[in-house]
Amino acid sequence: MELQKFLRGTVMIFASLFLAGFVIFFLMFARESELVWLAPAFMTFVLGGILTYVYLPSS
Repeated sequence: MELQKFLRGTVMIFASLFLAGFVIFFLMFARESELVWLAPAFMTFVLGGILTYVYLPSS
């Protein structure tokens, strides 16, 4: 049970770091691009997938 909690926390930390890096990347490099609107959509998709993967099996 403790291992599951630890893994869950680790996954959430990595997800947060990944999303932050993704935001920084888009702010720095994709400002002139038309694909900027994809960033929030992609991040929502990724975060939703991670949350589903992490929290569904536990219930």
